[in-house]
Amino acid sequence: MQRAFVLAFNQLVTDKERYLSTLEPILDALTNTSDLDAEARILQERSDGLYAELEALVLDNARQFQDQGEYRRHYDELTSRYESVKAELEKVSEKRQSRIAKRESVCIFLETIRQRDSILVDFDEELWISTVERLTVHTLEDLRVRFRDGREISVSVA
Repeated sequence: MQRAFVLAFNQLVTDKERYLSTLEPILDALTNTSDLDAEARILQERSDGLYAELEALVLDNARQFQDQGEYRRHYDELTSRYESVKAELEKVSEKRQSRIAKRESVCIFLETIRQRDSILVDFDEELWISTVERLTVHTLEDLRVRFRDGREISVSVA
């Protein structure tokens, strides 16, 4: 595994300028959260509106006599819609956080690559930890190192 990492990392570093020049411009596009921010704002407004409707419904029920069956049906419907919107909002927030985390990981990875001036001769555990997402062994002729930026390099150690 260590040899596979050294080979894959050296492939990456020997082509570093071209690699960095192609990845850096698309990093913003891949990790931009403006679409999720807009969706979250809409969902938050919906959530706030449904919550206000629920509060108004409960206050109205407390102030005047109503058919409790009808009140309960309306309350359950609003609660269900509110919970559904909150769940959607949570999913959007998780996606947003995932993109932010991915961006940070890729930026750290790119900075590590940018700072490397020479090929790797021996295994470097710190470098491994900061650059590799996973290593998959299919055979000794087919090991795949997946780096934190998503790039996967196949190497053979046979």
